[in-house]
Order: sequence, then C-alpha cells, then structure tokens
Amino acid sequence: MSAMKRVLRYTLLTVAATLVVVSLAAWIRLRQSRSSTPAFSSISTDLSRGWAPFGGAWRSHGQSIYGDSEGRGPKLMDGSLDWEDYFVEADVRLLSSYGDAGLIIRSSGEEEGVDSYHGYFAGIRNMDNSYIFGRADFGWIQMVSQPMAPLVEGWYHIKLLAYGCSIAASVSNQSGLQARSYVVDPSCLSRGRFGLKSYNASAEWRNLRVGPSSQAALLAITQGLEPKVVNYNDDSLDSESTTRTLDQYLDPLRREAERHKFNLESRPIGTLLLDPSEGSQPATVRGIVTLVNPVVYVQDATGAVLVQPRGPSESLRVGDEVEAQGTLSRVNFVPALGQASLQVLWPNSQIIPIVVTPFELASGRSRGRFVETEGIYRSQFVAPNHSLLLKLENDSQEFYAIVGQDIAGSLPKHLEPGSRLRLRGVASSDETFTRNLVPFAILLPSVTDIQVIGLPSWWTRDHIAFALVALLFLAGAAHLVLSYEQRWRHEAILRERERMALEIHDTLAQSFAGIAFQLQAVRADIPESDPLHHQLDAALDMVRRSHNEAKRSIITVQTPSARGANIAESLKQAAEKLCSGRAPEIHSVSQGRSGKIPEAVADAMFLVGLEAVNNSLRHSGASKIDISLLVRNEIAQLTVKDNGAGFVADTESYGFGLRGMSRRAASAQAQLKIASEPGCGTSVQVSARIGRLSTLRRRGSQWLKQSSLSGM
Repeated sequence: MSAMKRVLRYTLLTVAATLVVVSLAAWIRLRQSRSSTPAFSSISTDLSRGWAPFGGAWRSHGQSIYGDSEGRGPKLMDGSLDWEDYFVEADVRLLSSYGDAGLIIRSSGEEEGVDSYHGYFAGIRNMDNSYIFGRADFGWIQMVSQPMAPLVEGWYHIKLLAYGCSIAASVSNQSGLQARSYVVDPSCLSRGRFGLKSYNASAEWRNLRVGPSSQAALLAITQGLEPKVVNYNDDSLDSESTTRTLDQYLDPLRREAERHKFNLESRPIGTLLLDPSEGSQPATVRGIVTLVNPVVYVQDATGAVLVQPRGPSESLRVGDEVEAQGTLSRVNFVPALGQASLQVLWPNSQIIPIVVTPFELASGRSRGRFVETEGIYRSQFVAPNHSLLLKLENDSQEFYAIVGQDIAGSLPKHLEPGSRLRLRGVASSDETFTRNLVPFAILLPSVTDIQVIGLPSWWTRDHIAFALVALLFLAGAAHLVLSYEQRWRHEAILRERERMALEIHDTLAQSFAGIAFQLQAVRADIPESDPLHHQLDAALDMVRRSHNEAKRSIITVQTPSARGANIAESLKQAAEKLCSGRAPEIHSVSQGRSGKIPEAVADAMFLVGLEAVNNSLRHSGASKIDISLLVRNEIAQLTVKDNGAGFVADTESYGFGLRGMSRRAASAQAQLKIASEPGCGTSVQVSARIGRLSTLRRRGSQWLKQSSLSGM
C-alpha cells in the first residue's frame, strides 16, 4: 500500500504543479491582453491577425495596407480597448482626389458609417489641402484645421499621441514638418484602440508602429505650442474650418462636376446581348464596377458586362460608377466590351447583390452579376496564376470561390473545412475560372466579401476517430491503473499473510512444540502404573493435533502465488507436511503454462485443493492421492483424486469444509465439481477461464463487491 500511496502522492503533486503553471500562464496572458499601455512594436499588415474592418474594402500587400473603397468613412481597427496612454504613427498616402485619410486613437464602439465611433482622428485632406484633427462621437467635432502648402500629395508621416487628456499630433513629409496640433480635452476619452480611416478616397498606409507615450514624448511633439483647451459650448469649434475663402472650396467642386459629366446616349447593359452589330459597332454603357481583379465587371439594373480596358485599370475601385465605351463582343454568353475606355463618374456607389442559391447559379442566368450565396468550405489550392481557389458545396452542388493573389494573404487563418461561408462576388462560368470541373465560380472583390456564418460541426470523421482513440487510450489507462491497484492490493494481502504465517510459526507452533516436549518429559518421570499416564497421552494427542492445525494454517496463508510456485507441486508439498503417521502415496502432475493463471484464480484453486487434500488425509483413509493441473485453451483445471472410503456427494449433506470450497471457487468465477461414492474414492475438480475478458469480468465483480462493502 505504501507504493500505491507514493504513486498517488506523485500524481497529485504533478496535477497540482500543472494547474499552478497553467493558471500562472493564463494570468500573465490576461494581464498582457488587458495592459493599459502597449509595448513598442511594428504593427503586422496581415489583416487576419486582429484587424477588424468596419465598412470598405481592405487588403494588404507587402508592408502596406490598402483601403480600396472610396466609401463614407470605412475603418480598420486593431489593438486593445483598455489601452490608455500610447501613440500610433504611420506613413499615409491618398490615392484619389477630394478625400481624407489618417489615424484614429482611443477608439471604441465602432460601427459602419460616417464618424460612427468614439475616438480622436488626425489626417490629411486633399480637397482643400489641409491637415485636420478632431473628435468623433457618432458625429464630427473638428478641433484643428491647418492649410498645407502647396498641395497634399505623396507620402506623409502622421504621429498621433494621447497622454492623459492631452492629445497631440504631427504631420511631416520629405520637406519637413508640415503641421502640428496640441489639444487638451477636459472631457477626454480615456482609453480605446487605434485604427485607420479614410473618407471618400482610397489610401495606403505603411510603417505602422505603436508604443507607450510619456510626458517627454508629448513635449517632443508640442514644444513651442500652446495647448488648445476644448470648450464644447464654443461655437468656434464648428466655424473654425470655414475660415478659408469661398474659391478654395468652389474650385474642387467645379473640377468634380466636370469629372462627372457622362454621355446621355449610353445604353442599358441588358440590351447588349440583343445587339446584332456585335464586333462592328462601339457601345457605351454606364454602371457600377463589381470586380477589378482578375477581370473587370460592370453591372447595372439590367445586366452585367465584361470590360477589357484599353489601358491600365489600377485606379478602378469596386463601387465606382463608370462610363465604359468599347467594341461589343461575347465571352461565354456574357457581353464584353473590348478596347474599352473608362471614365469614373462617382466613387463608392452602393452595390446590392442578388441573393441566389448555388443551383440557380449553375443554371447560368446570373452570369456576370454581383451575387450573394452560401456554401460549405471543403478545401483550397493555388491556381497556376497564383490566385487562391476555395472549393465549396451546397446541397451536393460544388463550385469555386476565387480569391485574387493580392488579397489571398488576408484570408481568415481560422478558416476550417466544414465552415459555412457567405460569399459576395461576381458569378462566372468562364472555363478559365471553373477549369471545366464545376459549373460556376464566384470571383471575390475583397477579403471582406467572405463571411464565416457557421463553424464546422464537431462531429467530423477526424474528430470521431480522435474521440475513439482518446476513449481507447482512457480505457487502457483505466485498465492499467486498475491493474496496478489490484497488484498493490494483492501484494499487501500477501505481505499480511506472510506476517501472519510468521506469527503463527513463532508463537502457536513453537508453543505447541514446547508443551509437547514438557508433557513427554513429565510422562517419562511417572511410572507406567500411574493413572496419569492416560491423561498425559490424551493431552499429548491434543497438542499434536493442535500443532498440525497450526502447520495447516501456515500452509493456508502461504499460497503458491506468494512463493511463485506451481499449484500442483505446492499442494503435494503441503500434503506431505500435513501427513502424520503412515503417509499415503502422493503424485502431482502439471500440463500447460501455469504462469498464465491469474493470482486470484491460483489462490482460490490452491485453497480448494488444500481443503480436498486435508479431507483425504483426515477422513478417507486413502493410500493414494493424485493431484493434476491442466492449462489449455484459456481454461485452468485442478483435480484432486484419492482412492479412499468416499461418501455420498449430496449438496444438502455438505459440511462446513465443502461449503467453504464452493464459496472460494465462486469468488474466482470458477466451477467446482465433487464426485464421490462410498468405497470408490473422491474426485474434486475446480476449473476457471483465464482469458483477458474473463479477467476483466472477474475484476469488475471484485470491484462491485468492494464498492458494496464500502457502501455498507
């Protein structure tokens, strides 16, 4: 039992140490995640690692993040809502006219829409070539607006810092410092995360860094500046941005109006399929760009057209309303405009997808249209043009979703086979995309057009196999623990038996031997004629019988499993020790591997056989005793046979000894057979199954018996 206690103690100490280590790691992780100050670091441009988009079309390429949608205030957020005093800086470049872009700090509660967040923003604007700074509370409060000469173009480095209720920012380019601001907000936002934001313009951000702020860092930006204390009741907050001349605003408006002039003779796209002048006459259409990579698609309310631009189309953005003029043709039953010229009329037009099922898309009625559908993600692979193909299915209908090379790196990393995805993109049956393996493919404009709406079911083939393996492992571990527990219990019983045998030998047996010696000495000193001779003979006989019973008790507690001996040979040795006077002829024979017999079965067989041998020696007057052990075909069989007087083998006439033999055999799941007739000797046979299943059944029975006893 001491070995068992040591193992249990070591197991408990290991479990306790593991729990302590896991708890400490979790506490450290929680403290890090809830830290009020970020560590200085460069920000990863991998959009799948913590970035959260709120509107717009975002992608990463190299060390830059692009906002491709000229939307009304799209935002891309990262960081912790618990951050307080920190700074964020980046290089920012506007890629289109008449908009702004910059950085957000201490933001929370973000939603899609213009100024739909709580936070501070600093950025550059090329509509009036100025630097702007303010606060958004689901509405814009402009605090600073400074002109930047001569024009806002190229790269600008923006650093935005928050320390206490002091908010400072600086803007510089290759020419040096361009603008600074220093605001003290008595009702400041005390914490929040950072982000990127644009308005009515596409933009690019690179070299993003974040780190803790300090009083020294604040002074480095604001040296020589007087802080502007914000008073939200001061009307000048809203009027300050209107101090420019009227021409500064009217000039960009005139240029914008000129840019939006379009051809009144443009045709609905749906009529192009009916045009008999295919390939000979130019056609002009007006619609919204739904895809720019790998091909350009434009659609209106009547249909969609594949546009093959005459020149580069890098400036095109999804959502641009354009006018396209080119030579009409057809590609896979979809109208196409070859050598087309494109004019952007309005940016960021809303695209409403057609919600269809995969079976409807397979019919081809929505070719080229911007659609929304759902499917179960199965696998992915890279196409020869380095685009990423996602294989999906829905109700046994397979199709592809194609992700361009420029946005493939921004896919969610947790995308698992079996996830249910909602996709928005352009439906195409062109064999370039379907590879003649599926009826259609969905061309995705941006990574934000993939939405995970359902996680895979846990009950997949792999998980079920893993669960079965885990159950088998646990069953094996439980069996191993039970085996060790049974072994430890058995070893404890054997040690106790050994101790009892030694106690009996050193006390009772030695005492009986001493008494017999003393009685014999007294008897020798008394004359033969003395009546005490008969009493002394009776006393000596009682002492000898008691001494033999003590020897029998020693043999009983010393089972063959305790000595590692063979059962038949052990019974023969025990019979020879128990013989007094004329000993019968005793034979023993064993066949098979007796070592395969479990200890519990071996002990029960030995004790049953010992009782049979003792009965033969004491009651039968036999001259010959045969002991045989046979182990074959997962069955162990012990037989004790004599040629004594025999008796009537009736279970109702069984004495205490025979009933004890039956109980011992039943305790080991063994069968006992007693055959005897008067004058024909007696045969006692005990047999038991020793296979693994029988061993488990036997251990389970013992465990139930122990449990019931402990419950009592």
